[in-house]
Amino acid sequence: MFNKIVLYALFVVSISFNGFAGEYSSQLSIGILRHLTIEEAQQKNIDSEAEKLLFQAAELRGHRIEFVNPMELTLSTEGEKHYDVIISRAEIDDIYEPSADNYFRALDYFEVLGIPVINGSKATLNAQDKFRTLMMAKKAGVRVPLTYMAYSLNEVQHLVSEQKISYPFFVKKPYGGAGSGVFLVKNEEMLAELLNKSFKKGEAILLEERIDLETDESGNVKDMRIWVVRDPISNKPKFIGGTYRTANKGHYLTNLYAGGTVTPLLPPYDSELVEMSEKALESINGDVAGIDIGRDKSGNLYLIEVNISFYTGKVFLDAIGINIWDHVMDLAEARAKSH
Repeated sequence: MFNKIVLYALFVVSISFNGFAGEYSSQLSIGILRHLTIEEAQQKNIDSEAEKLLFQAAELRGHRIEFVNPMELTLSTEGEKHYDVIISRAEIDDIYEPSADNYFRALDYFEVLGIPVINGSKATLNAQDKFRTLMMAKKAGVRVPLTYMAYSLNEVQHLVSEQKISYPFFVKKPYGGAGSGVFLVKNEEMLAELLNKSFKKGEAILLEERIDLETDESGNVKDMRIWVVRDPISNKPKFIGGTYRTANKGHYLTNLYAGGTVTPLLPPYDSELVEMSEKALESINGDVAGIDIGRDKSGNLYLIEVNISFYTGKVFLDAIGINIWDHVMDLAEARAKSH
C-alpha cells in the first residue's frame, strides 16, 4: 500500500513539473522588443492589438512578460541574460532614423548572448526592406512583381523610355508599413511631382509593375493577408489561415488603414497559396509574419510583401478564427526549452 501511495505521489509531481503534452510548465521571462508601450501606441493612434494578445497569451501560461524599449536599452559587454526569449515587434519606417540602429543593435545584442529571438536580425533586415524581400523571395522560387530600384528621376525616366516599365506603376519607399510610402503613378507629370515632393535626393525609389489583380463582384481590387508561423516541433513554416482584403471603390490599397475591408479566406485552401506563403517566410528567415499575396485575373499568384510587425486586430481574428499569438507562444516556449 505504501509503495502505491509513493508511486502515485511521484506521478502527480511528475505531471505538475513536466506538464501535459503541448504545455510548458516552467515560467519564462519574455521581452517584447518595441519602442512603444500599449498606452503610448494608443495615444498616437498606432496599432497595439498584437501586443495585447501577446501579454494575454503569456500571462495565461504563467510567464512574465514586459516591453523592452530598444531606445532606452543600456548594452554592455558584460551582458546578462535577463530574458529567456525575445519576441521582436520592430517596425522601421526609415533606415536613417536612430530607431533603426537601436533595433538592430538590440537584436544583435540578444542574439550574441544566445537568447532566442523570434524574428531576429536577419528576418528584420530582410522583411523591412521591401526590395530585399522581393529579391530573396524570387531567389527561393516565389513569383514577385517586376520591380526596379533607382535613385533619381532621370533613372526612372530612362527605365520608362526603354520600356522596362510602363505607366501606371507603383512607386514605393523601401521601408514603411500600413500602406505608407506607396503611390500609384499614372504619368510622367505625376512621377516628377511625387519624387520632388516625397523623396529626398539620392533616396532609393522602388518602381513596381501594377499587377492586374482579381476583383470582387463590384469591381474592387482585392488581395490576401496570410498568417504563417514556424511550427514549434518541426521548426518549419506553417500556414495558419488568411483573409481577403478588398479596397474601397476606385482605390488601389487594400489594407485597413486605407479603408479596405476584410472577409474570410475559407478552406479548402489553394495548395499553391499555402506553399507560396510558407516559402516566402522561409526565404527571409522569418519566424512569424503576415504575408500579402495577390492573384491576377489570369490566376497567377504574386508575393507583394512580408510583414513581421503585422496587424492582428479583432477583424482579422474573427475572420481567421485563430489567435496566431498562441502559436507564437508555443514557439517561444520551444525555443526557450532548447537553449
